[in-house]
Amino acid sequence: MLLTSRTRDPRNLSKGIEANLAEASADHDPAIKGLMDNSEHATAGHLVRGKTVAVVGGAMGGLAFAIALRKLGLEAGVHPMPTIRVFERDKSAAERANRGYSMSVRSDSGGLQAVKRLGALEPIWTHREPGPSMHISRHNFRPLWKMKELPVPGLPTPRIRITRGHLRKALLDQLNPATIHFGKTAVSAEPSSGPGGKAKLHFEDGSIEEFDLVVAADGASSRLRQALLPQEKLHYTGICSVAGTTQHLQPVPKELEMGQWLVMGPHGVALFLAVMNQDQAIWSLSFEAPECRAAELNALFRHPQAAQAYLSEEVRRLARGFQEPLPGLIVATEASSLWAFNARDLMPHANDVPGVVFIGDAWHAMSPFSGNGANMAMRDGLELAEHLLDPRYATLHDAVTAFAAQAAPRIGSAKRVA
Repeated sequence: MLLTSRTRDPRNLSKGIEANLAEASADHDPAIKGLMDNSEHATAGHLVRGKTVAVVGGAMGGLAFAIALRKLGLEAGVHPMPTIRVFERDKSAAERANRGYSMSVRSDSGGLQAVKRLGALEPIWTHREPGPSMHISRHNFRPLWKMKELPVPGLPTPRIRITRGHLRKALLDQLNPATIHFGKTAVSAEPSSGPGGKAKLHFEDGSIEEFDLVVAADGASSRLRQALLPQEKLHYTGICSVAGTTQHLQPVPKELEMGQWLVMGPHGVALFLAVMNQDQAIWSLSFEAPECRAAELNALFRHPQAAQAYLSEEVRRLARGFQEPLPGLIVATEASSLWAFNARDLMPHANDVPGVVFIGDAWHAMSPFSGNGANMAMRDGLELAEHLLDPRYATLHDAVTAFAAQAAPRIGSAKRVA
């Protein structure tokens, strides 16, 4: 959700959000219903039987694909099963487990339904954050609009707020640990030479391996996309954000217990605010800036004294005009938690590299303001696995083409909401 205080009247904005969410709802997206109803598969899985499949990237999209291909393949009786290997640049599952942000897993975009199909609904429900509702307000935190949450059959709630670390762990726990190769970074790939050919992966350690299929799920700054499709570049929206997390709060402000907030300030700055880890707050202040600004700030934040000075002076300047609880939350923020990021996105490109298929942000990077990147990535992973197991498709190319055609409308809807 891209907001600055130059946005038109928030009440008009809220009407647009509701209209777009309705367009993206299950009633308008039969594929979402399929995520709930399609539990029985009678496929031969001839496209992947006995094949070697590499997944580059061990975040939400890559893990969802690996889980789905194994789970649905076993349900379909595929034999021999494909060999799936996930390559992740992190040295271990714990390396970024406490990465400082939370996210919404949503039913309106099919994320919760995908999580249920993958068998991970119970653990993310256990680790959910309080107050799942979204509010829009001006600087005074008086709600102008609250998202209407309608019950969804088969789900305990329409939306779950959860930390990235807990969501990722819930997915990792669905896989055999031997499937994941931590500390193994793919830097480029070579397409397959044609039907029956193999794609090659080049790794940072100098090794090269061949696979029948490579799934590129290595995020918005995908190195595989840069290597294979250098013309497909991220688009900078002109908005930079500075974010931070607080210490543990006692008590938690009542606004945080109500849910997340999108708040438009009086001086060209917008605020996102949410609870994290039950009793902490995560906030981000967004403003117009040159594209280089985020990198400059992150370099600054590596120096503790400079980070503290920025928090004490510049963050307070950005936040002027916002009423409580924001001023108190800034005081409670650890300078070491500061980071900056750019709002960038990417329209989906033709998914036609032989032997390589892109999913998630590597294919269609979502602006961080959309609140939908993880949902879209998990649906990509699940739906790609379904297409690869579907006996209607004669070749991998046919299956990938059909997957991309099915995914395009929901991706477009999610981007319009953002």
